[in-house]
Amino acid sequence: MTKQKKRILVIEDESALLEHYSIVLKDIDHYDLEVECLSDGLSGYLETISAPFDLIITDITMPHLSGDELVLEVKSNPKTTAVPVIVSEGISISSSATSCGSTFLKQSYSLVYAAPAG
Repeated sequence: MTKQKKRILVIEDESALLEHYSIVLKDIDHYDLEVECLSDGLSGYLETISAPFDLIITDITMPHLSGDELVLEVKSNPKTTAVPVIVSEGISISSSATSCGSTFLKQSYSLVYAAPAG
């Protein structure tokens, strides 16, 4: 029986950070992850509704659809509402996004801080 890969979608408009996520996640061999990386929120949302993911990691400030708008869309769609979303940010997050119960991370190149789910 073949174990199905866990699918992770990373949405980040900063190319260096997107590459960093990709390298780190793909380097975790024992979890057998399939990582897809996209650079804007709208493309990320369209991919999310067309193919199932086990986890979404998204930036807040992005072109075409912001990360907090993405969270609201994902959590309001019955096909995707159960998908966990981790949001990384370098600025403040709207209260509407935090009301969806997602976990938010402050991004840093050297350290990541986890905030408790709201």
